[in-house]
Amino acid sequence: MRVVLIGPSHWHYPMYRDGIRRAQVEVVGVVDSNPVWGRKIADEWNCKAWSELRPMLDTVRPDFAFAFGVHAEMPTIAGALIERRIPFSLEKPGGLTQADVSRIRRSAEAASLFASVPFHYRLSGLDNSIRQIATLPSSDFLRWDFRINAGSPVRFRESSPWLIDPRLAGGGCMMNLAHHAIDFLSQAVDSPVVQVSATASHTFLGLEVEDAAVLELTYADETSATVTTGYTHPVSADSYLEFDVAVSHRDFSAERRGPALAVRSREAQTETLIPTDWTFKNYFADYATITIERVARGESPIANLADLESTVEIVQAGYQSIRAKQPITIRATSQTV
Repeated sequence: MRVVLIGPSHWHYPMYRDGIRRAQVEVVGVVDSNPVWGRKIADEWNCKAWSELRPMLDTVRPDFAFAFGVHAEMPTIAGALIERRIPFSLEKPGGLTQADVSRIRRSAEAASLFASVPFHYRLSGLDNSIRQIATLPSSDFLRWDFRINAGSPVRFRESSPWLIDPRLAGGGCMMNLAHHAIDFLSQAVDSPVVQVSATASHTFLGLEVEDAAVLELTYADETSATVTTGYTHPVSADSYLEFDVAVSHRDFSAERRGPALAVRSREAQTETLIPTDWTFKNYFADYATITIERVARGESPIANLADLESTVEIVQAGYQSIRAKQPITIRATSQTV
């Protein structure tokens, strides 16, 4: 399979690299708005670096594309791929608004085109551990709490300086980190989100994008969830990311405890430790390999553009709540289930 990489100066690309290599595809082109990074990554694959997307696509005629890039430019990237009927994987958020992603989804669906989204929590140790103790989705969850705290986005100033510009990125830590947890919840909770409330702060880093945010979700069945995100993880820390999760279910409660998910039965008050790999960045490589296998076999993607549209709707409502300083109601019928 002939594959191209679009915008791989994006910080997620290194997490995909091993998975792409495992799939034993031929990378035939790299295009990036950052020419230094584009040439560097093209050299890894012994292929040509391009400065323009459409000439590359028309010349190399790839079988598949991994599309990254500036958030504001993702609709244009996706549009070029759809026009040429090139199957693709598109990094979240796919654009700045729900309307952006909706247009991409409708165009891809009209073309019957394979279009995948890297919601890698679906492949994670968290997913595996929860499925050992509960059927997903379930109406028996009462509450979920996620905490996802990454380092300062300024560390990507050389490869992705646009990440701290809200006009290009669409937002800060909530836009960057909340989608994966929201999507995981869509697989776990057997009910749509009906209300969103959020708060945010810019005080720690003093950037235009927020460096701390709390997103509160209320579901139609009265399940509630909190997704707390931040850009305040120390750069000097041994871990690349702070991640915690706690869940309340009618039959049990569970929380991260070191390298395990600690599960306590409500009825027997017994506790079980389920070993869990919490290094989520490792699952991007699995995503890349599995996605290439699925498109080659003509199967559906792990997650699709409709799934992305749902998470973007909720994140967008979160920013609306921050501006309005009040909860935002979402019509349950507007989300893809």
